[in-house]
Amino acid sequence: MEYPNRPPRYPAHIPVVVSQGGRAQSGFIVDINAYGACLSGVDDLSPDDTIRMRGAIETNTASVRWAHNRRVGVYFDQPVDPQYLAMLRLRSQSYRSAHPVQALHNI
Repeated sequence: MEYPNRPPRYPAHIPVVVSQGGRAQSGFIVDINAYGACLSGVDDLSPDDTIRMRGAIETNTASVRWAHNRRVGVYFDQPVDPQYLAMLRLRSQSYRSAHPVQALHNI
């Protein structure tokens, strides 16, 4: 999908716990910017659902904009702090470049 007015999103692979309606599930942030993200590996979410996303450090509330094939696009209620976003981008790069076993030891 093309979104000409959306700020660019940065590729990522960040584990996240998604909670909605008393149910929690694990997924991954696959791209992110200060205002939203695409999540992968999550089920049973629909546009206009409100979710809570919990990462290693921070929790954020977001609105689901679209959902298809275990992926959802979300818009954050509060923008991500630029310093935290930079840290997420660097952390995501280290997950992708490290050997899987090595990445587990670095968490």
